[in-house]
Amino acid sequence: MTETQLQQLAASAASRPEVAAVLVRHRIGRVLPGDPIVLVAVAADRRGPAQRCCLELLEALKHQAPFWKREWLADGSGHWLSGNTPL
Repeated sequence: MTETQLQQLAASAASRPEVAAVLVRHRIGRVLPGDPIVLVAVAADRRGPAQRCCLELLEALKHQAPFWKREWLADGSGHWLSGNTPL
């Protein structure tokens, strides 16, 4: 479900006339503090359109892609975070 949404958001961003290509990769599994989580790359003939597209795509990922996050505590317990998915 999440991968499909990421692909749809990337395709929508790539359909802009000023954008040549878009790449989105998002980590899955355990992510430690400070680890890279997401990669968004945009190819365009000018910096401005590429930067705007990148920013808008990152915002779309935050607000439209369904992510489920489980936080693990030092004592080994964990809990699911609420409010991380629009569904």
